[in-house]
Amino acid sequence: MSQFRDTFTKDSKKEPLLSYDDSAFIFFAGTVLICVLVPCTYIYIKSLFNKIFNNDSNNLKKSKHNSVYRSCACALCKEKSEKRNKSTTLWENLGYRRIIQFFLLVVFWGLLFILVQQMLSTKPMQTFDPFEILEVHVGATVGEIKKAYRLKSLKYHPDKNPNDTSAAAKFILITKAYQALTDEISKENYEKYGNPDGPGMMKVGIGLPKLLIDEKYQLLILSIFFLIFLVFIPATFIIYYQRQKQYGPNGVKVETLQYLTYTINENSRAKSYPEMLAATAESRDIEFRQKDDEYVKKMIEELVEPKKRTFKMPVITKNYFIILAHMQRRHDLLSEEMKEDLKKILQFSLLITHSMIEISILRDWFLTAQAALTFRRCLIQALDIRSSSLLQIPHFTESIIKHVHKGKLAVKEILDFVHQNHESRKGLNEMTDEEILDVKSFCNVVPDIKMTARILVEDEDHIVKGDVASIYIHIDRMNLHEKEAAGYIHAPFFPQPKFEEWWIVATYKGDDRILKYIHVKNCEKIIEEKLQFMVDRVGNLCVSIYILSDCYFGCDKKLDLPFRAYSQTEIKREIFVHPEDIELDNEPTLFQQMIGDIGRRDDSSDEEEARPSGDPNRRNSVQQGNTANAAPRNSQHNQTSNAGNASNANNNNTNHSNHSNNTNNTNNKSNNNDGAAGGGAKPPPSQKTASRDHEDYVPDDDTNDESEDD
Repeated sequence: MSQFRDTFTKDSKKEPLLSYDDSAFIFFAGTVLICVLVPCTYIYIKSLFNKIFNNDSNNLKKSKHNSVYRSCACALCKEKSEKRNKSTTLWENLGYRRIIQFFLLVVFWGLLFILVQQMLSTKPMQTFDPFEILEVHVGATVGEIKKAYRLKSLKYHPDKNPNDTSAAAKFILITKAYQALTDEISKENYEKYGNPDGPGMMKVGIGLPKLLIDEKYQLLILSIFFLIFLVFIPATFIIYYQRQKQYGPNGVKVETLQYLTYTINENSRAKSYPEMLAATAESRDIEFRQKDDEYVKKMIEELVEPKKRTFKMPVITKNYFIILAHMQRRHDLLSEEMKEDLKKILQFSLLITHSMIEISILRDWFLTAQAALTFRRCLIQALDIRSSSLLQIPHFTESIIKHVHKGKLAVKEILDFVHQNHESRKGLNEMTDEEILDVKSFCNVVPDIKMTARILVEDEDHIVKGDVASIYIHIDRMNLHEKEAAGYIHAPFFPQPKFEEWWIVATYKGDDRILKYIHVKNCEKIIEEKLQFMVDRVGNLCVSIYILSDCYFGCDKKLDLPFRAYSQTEIKREIFVHPEDIELDNEPTLFQQMIGDIGRRDDSSDEEEARPSGDPNRRNSVQQGNTANAAPRNSQHNQTSNAGNASNANNNNTNHSNHSNNTNNTNNKSNNNDGAAGGGAKPPPSQKTASRDHEDYVPDDDTNDESEDD
């Protein structure tokens, strides 16, 4: 507590080396504000005018590969684009959150302006300049310096200004300036350190206001720090985390992903998905109004339900029938508020339907994934599940489609209608010229793709079970010219513009199990992709390649790739291993090297323990002890000897049967010498002999066992 108090009650008379500086704080705060306000203001303005800057007319020019986009130019799509551009006005894009952001930006820019004014009014730091003090130019001669010094010293001399303290201070500066320009040592110090007296004490200022250490504002400063670091920052992090943890990596709520994962099964079909979408967490967040009951009752009477409903919750029921009204193009049954609700549902439906497709594909349910794609198309084109693909054509109705299905030039699918000549197309007789132009514009943007593919194994002539086969797919958009790319699709009932997306799926023919898939967003005329899968079967096989559109009905393609898969016994592959790889395999691993080092250290430690020390008396005592210990094991021979040579001889005959001859001869010689000496101390053996004796001595387990048995 005393240190804390000392921090806030420093003696003002002292001049510390490190102090808080108000002027430095002004520059520091201004720099921080500029670094923060400039990007924040740019982001705010960009987000405020984002829809205006990125509207349909400005955003769609050329692709990344410098290809010109071709979009639908029918009247319905133009009308939707114009409505979208009109709705991007400045005032409609404002909200309470943007107003608060604007107010904060204005406040901080005003604060920055005040700081700049104070920066301009701050006096620059004064430095010692002898030329300025003597009022001579830089590079003046010695004579000019002396003359200026003489005049200044006469003017500010203390004797002539006895009552003027400033004159005395000025005189001291003049004298120091004169010395700095004439005295060699002072001049050298000035050139090196900026001071004729040499290096001085450096003072460093902290770019924070002195208010922080003022004892008067001690409680206020602590309260502010407490609120910022212990309340505001943790609360901001907690709020951000609580909001972000609700969403998965793909932008869909975690609750929705869990619900879809639990609900979608192998038997799920397109008729089940409208209610799934209505029951998601995003749909349930839409407000339910009391007056919506009347419209819901009317929709129940007018609309056709594809299946019996499962949920009875009012908000789910309302969203379910809003989706059905959109799919059956009965928007007249919706109120203005419901149309806004439909717009919200369609906006987040792209993410949710994408999750539906991924969940189905990851579980290898091809038919379920196809059903999810069908439902996605229904939402984009505002078509029912059982509707004809010809309803995608502008101004086509059910009556016109019935006429197109009959007669000599009847067509059933959308691509058949597109491939016909303009004169051969039915259903255009009662249309105006503008409507016929809309039909032509639609036919120009409908994707008419041509797909080729080949299957092989890299660097091999045959395909064998267990190989990783590669499928090379080449897709050509026949409706586009060179240097053209597919632009916005024809979707007049969908609220936002959208590009084409394709799902390429590979399966065995007649099998619904998915081998491999890829999601393609490339809008160029030519698309090249590669799929790889492991061949797990033998015989004449066929892989079916499906290319599925996510936004148009009737544009899917299928291609069968037959191939022969041999067994490993039919075709044996020589596996070439590079010699360097073999050498690398023979090298010990790091673990093996560590184990080897530990084993060598253990062996060396055992040898050091078994090896006798350099003291000869100690070696003799050890040998005598070993001899004495070996004597009881020789009691079975009933040989008693008072001399040490007899015990050693018995020991050699019993326990050293596996020793080398050289070792036995050495031991016998040493024992004979001991007997000749009459039991006296024998001379110490050489270090080499002692080492070999201890190294060669290995107790014979069989001998020990026999002695114990006896």
